[in-house]
Amino acid sequence: MSGAVFTGSPLGIGGGVVFTLLLGFACASDLRARRIPNSLVLALAVSGLAFSVASDTVAPGLARGAGGALVGLVIWIPFWLLRWLGAGDVKLFGAAGAWLGVWGTVEAAVIAAAVGGVLAVGWLVWMRGLRDAVERLMVATVHPRVLRQPVSQTADRRRLVPYAVALAAGLIVAGWCPSVFF
Repeated sequence: MSGAVFTGSPLGIGGGVVFTLLLGFACASDLRARRIPNSLVLALAVSGLAFSVASDTVAPGLARGAGGALVGLVIWIPFWLLRWLGAGDVKLFGAAGAWLGVWGTVEAAVIAAAVGGVLAVGWLVWMRGLRDAVERLMVATVHPRVLRQPVSQTADRRRLVPYAVALAAGLIVAGWCPSVFF
């Protein structure tokens, strides 16, 4: 099952509302503090597994939820290793994958990556101005490391892109809309 997970039944619609609210809380936290609480990630994962089991029988539901969570983690861990995403972002996406299953999670990742690219460029323009952003992006086509800056102090965290917004956008579109890719 992929795409439009949250339509067609009261369980789907109710689950979709809970899913969307939890992702909204994660976005608010990321925008405010650049952190996503582990308790929120845990609530998203547990409720996602419960939704998957309630949508199917126990064994296939658990397999669907666990598969989605695992794929969600595997897709984004390389970006955490490169320090392009925070651990909270990766955990959030994995937990949300428990709601969508494997193919829904893959679709959400594609959408989130596209939204994230737009968000990152917009954030760069907002933080540095149009001229500096264009110069940095031009240099980055040859030397991608120019975009990478380690964040060492808490005050600098405000300069980080709140990527949970892009991840949530991809997850919500994949969950509520008919499948685009699969």
